[in-house]
Amino acid sequence: MVKLKMTGVNTAVSKTQIEKEIQNMIMSGESPVALTTMATTDNKTSSLIKHASYDPLLRVMLVEFETNVYLYNGVPRQVWEEFVKADSLGKFFNKNIKPNFKGVKINEENTV
Repeated sequence: MVKLKMTGVNTAVSKTQIEKEIQNMIMSGESPVALTTMATTDNKTSSLIKHASYDPLLRVMLVEFETNVYLYNGVPRQVWEEFVKADSLGKFFNKNIKPNFKGVKINEENTV
């Protein structure tokens, strides 16, 4: 599971700043640490999605697939809540998240 070190980050930061922070941490070999505000899909199963996390303050959603992890910025809390309630996480993701929010690929091999 990929976790982000976002503590102390101003919630008004831009998407570019968040992406740069994440990439810098990964490239430097630093182990990202999750925010305590993150909600997860630990109690749900999906053939497409291995794990997903969401921070309502930053409106950041991490989606872990079998081989890759993507960060989606600007995801409203309501979309996350509908996602975790969906009968199929994969179908909801493909219909409501993937086409509406740009995903930034995070190379999980570089995280600890």
